[in-house]
Amino acid sequence: MTRSSGFTLLELLVAIVVTGVVALLVYGIVGVALDTEARVTAQRDVLQREIAFKAVLAEALRTVRQADLAQPETFLLEDGDVIAGPPRDRLSFVTAGGTPPLTADADWNVTVEATDQGLTLAAYPQGLAAPQVTVLRLPSVTGLHAEIVMPGRVQPRLPGAMAPLPSPPALLSLVFWDAEGPIGAPMLVAPRVGGYP
Repeated sequence: MTRSSGFTLLELLVAIVVTGVVALLVYGIVGVALDTEARVTAQRDVLQREIAFKAVLAEALRTVRQADLAQPETFLLEDGDVIAGPPRDRLSFVTAGGTPPLTADADWNVTVEATDQGLTLAAYPQGLAAPQVTVLRLPSVTGLHAEIVMPGRVQPRLPGAMAPLPSPPALLSLVFWDAEGPIGAPMLVAPRVGGYP
């Protein structure tokens, strides 16, 4: 008996099963790759938002305005430590701006504070006909601990105390917090008196 050319039924079934197994493996690998890409993209977006927020905050602090008769207190640090949870310090100051979104065409009243919705930087321009409020927010940061650093001595702080200063401090330490504790190393900023580079 001669065999005709072609595939047997068993060979076709084996080929279909092997193809199905390979397709399932590829589908699983592609699904994991897409999930990983989405997580990495989300983490990158959060990191970029953090970097941009810190850059705007650092530049605003570096261009703090000197006090004058119209505004004798241009720098205010309110201690917002709470019994449980992250610290909720509040920082208010007047800055010359210079880095978008805080443009150099006006002085800006800036308030930085931590809330349940995240760390918020709210800036109000002074002297513009139609002032636009600028708000930047870091949802992942729920606490802020701000401290004036004076080389060689410790700056005492009382809970709820306000420390208005006629001029910006020489060095300011900012520690960002989330629900688990401090995030990274303190951000150290040396404000320039007068708000000019």
